[in-house]
Amino acid sequence: MTRTRILAAVATAAVGLTLTACGGVDREGSRESIMESMEAAGFDADEACVESVLDGYTDDELTSINDAIEANGTSPEAEDFAVKILDCVPIPT
Repeated sequence: MTRTRILAAVATAAVGLTLTACGGVDREGSRESIMESMEAAGFDADEACVESVLDGYTDDELTSINDAIEANGTSPEAEDFAVKILDCVPIPT
């Protein structure tokens, strides 16, 4: 399992962060999407850690990250988000 594969899984999961509910980001749906994408890629992410990462962002920040990924594939903010999610995945040494 490589860091590149993990980052690709995170980027795939991050698209769709802005599933709206009551006018805001659907954080539960976003967490589930990230967890499902990570699992599909063969990674066992810590769900509480993923939740904590999401909690560290405002709805506007998550929307901006999502928009950047959809438009450009990445942004400094999206890369920062991916690195934080990456920290939620135990990587065998």
